[in-house]
Amino acid sequence: MNEKIFSLYKLKKPSGFSQVEIMVTILVISIVIMGIITTFGTIGKGLITSKTRTIANNLAQEKIEYLKNYSYARLLVTTLDDLANHGHDETYTGYTPETLRIGDATFVRYTTVWRAREEVDAGNTVISTMSPTGADEGIKKIKVEVTWTENNESKSLVLYNLRDDPYRTTLGGTIYGLVTTTGTAVGIASARVEVAQNLNWASQTSSTGYYLIKTTTPATIQLTVSKDGYWNNTTANFAVSANQNIQLTQKLTGTVTGWAMINDHLLISLIVTATDYDSHEQEYIQLFNPTTWAWTIDDASIDLYYDDNNLSEFPLSFSNTSVPSFSYYLIANTGTVYINNTSVTADATYDQGSPYPDFIKNSVPGGIILSYDSGTSNKIDSVAWGKNTGLGADPPSQATETTGFKSNDGPIEPDHELFRYHFTGQTYGYVSDIRGGGAYDSNINDYDFYYRHGIENYCPYNSSTSSPPVSGTPAYGAVISANDGLSSPTTAYYKNNNKPNAYFSLTVATGTWSIYITSGSYYREIANVSVNSNVGTAIPNSSTSPKYPVYHSDYKINAVLLSSPSVGGFITGRVIRSGTSTGISGIQVAVSGYSPATTDSNGYYNYTVAEGSYTIVANQDCDDINWTEDTKFIEVTAGRSVTVDNLELYTAGKISGITKNSSGDALPFVTVRATSTSSGFSKDTVSGSDGTYSLKGIRTATDVVLYPVLDSADSYIREDNWPTPINLAQGDDLTGKNFKITSVWGKIIGTVSDTAIGGNITTGVLIIATNGTVPAESPETINSTFRSGANIYYGSISGSSGTYEIIVRKGYTYNLRAWYTKTSGDFVTTKTKTGVTATAVDDTNSTVTVDFTGTWP
Repeated sequence: MNEKIFSLYKLKKPSGFSQVEIMVTILVISIVIMGIITTFGTIGKGLITSKTRTIANNLAQEKIEYLKNYSYARLLVTTLDDLANHGHDETYTGYTPETLRIGDATFVRYTTVWRAREEVDAGNTVISTMSPTGADEGIKKIKVEVTWTENNESKSLVLYNLRDDPYRTTLGGTIYGLVTTTGTAVGIASARVEVAQNLNWASQTSSTGYYLIKTTTPATIQLTVSKDGYWNNTTANFAVSANQNIQLTQKLTGTVTGWAMINDHLLISLIVTATDYDSHEQEYIQLFNPTTWAWTIDDASIDLYYDDNNLSEFPLSFSNTSVPSFSYYLIANTGTVYINNTSVTADATYDQGSPYPDFIKNSVPGGIILSYDSGTSNKIDSVAWGKNTGLGADPPSQATETTGFKSNDGPIEPDHELFRYHFTGQTYGYVSDIRGGGAYDSNINDYDFYYRHGIENYCPYNSSTSSPPVSGTPAYGAVISANDGLSSPTTAYYKNNNKPNAYFSLTVATGTWSIYITSGSYYREIANVSVNSNVGTAIPNSSTSPKYPVYHSDYKINAVLLSSPSVGGFITGRVIRSGTSTGISGIQVAVSGYSPATTDSNGYYNYTVAEGSYTIVANQDCDDINWTEDTKFIEVTAGRSVTVDNLELYTAGKISGITKNSSGDALPFVTVRATSTSSGFSKDTVSGSDGTYSLKGIRTATDVVLYPVLDSADSYIREDNWPTPINLAQGDDLTGKNFKITSVWGKIIGTVSDTAIGGNITTGVLIIATNGTVPAESPETINSTFRSGANIYYGSISGSSGTYEIIVRKGYTYNLRAWYTKTSGDFVTTKTKTGVTATAVDDTNSTVTVDFTGTWP
């Protein structure tokens, strides 16, 4: 017992740290130190991130304040082209992207200015952006985005602000109500509601048919309501703020019917197992290409197999490797096939040096498999034949599609042929003068093929013979839509028309339309489809484009063949003369990202596009000066046709000229506006750097007033005193409408620098200019006394480049002072100094430079 105690005592006796204890201690200390290091690293990164984001915020705010120094009239709106192609301004000096280097970071600053308007959403007034080509409603929205890269990640910061016209009339009135179908309480969605006296006051009904428009008040107005598939309705005059429910009368309807087929693969169209020529047994396989593209047949792309319950690949030799669209292709056991002294050359053979090999056995079950060059698992087409059930000799399973072809007489006997139907009518196998080898493919051999006794005088066809297909594979589930604006898409479904087929029936408004059929990545448009009330119209027909497929004289085949691959969806629509249902032909319709389409004789256009969001513009930039332009925005989903609301154009003309200063020199970037009281129309443009302007798309009227948009104290004269108002007719191209502008505004510009830092000050300096006493050491407090005082004050903050600009009224002498806040260690101080005093800004010196340099006290 004592020994044990002694032993324990010896174990507990202090003897320093063991090696294990030291290692554990070092490990714990290392973990703590690594944690501290990681924490400092994280804090450091956080400080850097916070610093760069603060700088970005300051750069964005700086630009917004700079732009808000401009008067409302001089704040330029980003062009439609720049919005569509860049999303920001790439045109006007002072608005284009700027690259700014601050410390170790590089920032890029982007500017966008929109026209904006008051709208009502869910009962709340909101500010929404407008097209740059829309009439000015007294609000502009500024967006400044600053981007930079941090830790190999792209970062951005965005600020918005509003600038309003101090003379803007607030829209205090509302017009509201429901748009419903005549005789019902059913609301009509997406109907356009416009105020006849001012087309800029407009709305689109909600999903329940509700609309609300903001207007001025008091006023008496009329509403015009339009919707595809309905007759337009214009109300009588009524007072703003009154509830106005409106009914639209739906146009009559008929139905469009037809059969939807897909042609997307090569087909086995005819097989002969034996026919005698000069005591030799000829055998051959005829293929058909019903697609709209050529196929290549060679050892590297296509394999052909014979199936008699044991697969054997045909040892093919090729004299031709191409199968053109709608053409045949002949494979035989001899280079030339003779039928009743008529010959045809094979495109490929499998004689392999042995004349007339017996590869396809006659009078026994067999099958042919056409596949891609990867074995029979990747089939293109196949057919198997045998005898009816109970007679033995079933078709081989590998070549069978659903059910193999069976007959009481088969399998294929000598001088007999198995050929594919052309279509599912009564005269199987014949289309005009083309017999045998059609395109009908239900993927059921027993339905798709016909067994004919006697080859008679008909040779098979090779690649030199072509014949458009008249059917294909039934396109079950194909989506069918129309551009009538009323119908809802439907789908093709199974219907037995002697053979299985994909049938569709679409209810469409009366009129002439285009019908769109899509299935997967394939589509077809059938144009010029005339629909009468309560009448069924089968398509295609003799009046549509395209017309019927090729057909036997006794049969008209209303089969829509889908053979053109497409990815995405479809856009359809119409351009009409506003206020009518008359289509305008020859108008270019632009869809963002695609080449323009031109409207047909009835004003219709269509596009095949990828899935996504699109801007649709008719007569973009008023390229045809006879008409205005119109814009819509849509979403396109894959495999669907989207009908765009009518693009409505008004008759128009063009006016151009030059904006000049009082000395007659070009005055750039002046907004020029054309208005008409009678048409409720207004449109702006901005003169270029050379002072020239061109206003296209001005609505025709006898009272067009043209003027530059200036600040209230500015003035102008019409050079040569050309007459006003202008009587503008459709297609007029009036030139020489020049203005001489006397502006009351000049500017003071300069740089701010500090000898102590050896260069320009990049952190912002406050500069104030006044026609009174030089400001005191601290800027004056802005209060009611200050605002009502006699002296004029203007201010600005220098930018990150160390430059500044102050817009001031001409005709005064200004005194300037600057305030510079700088840091030194833990201390923040504000330095101030005066600039040159008695700085005169007038017509002679409209831009004066005052620099703040040297040492700051």
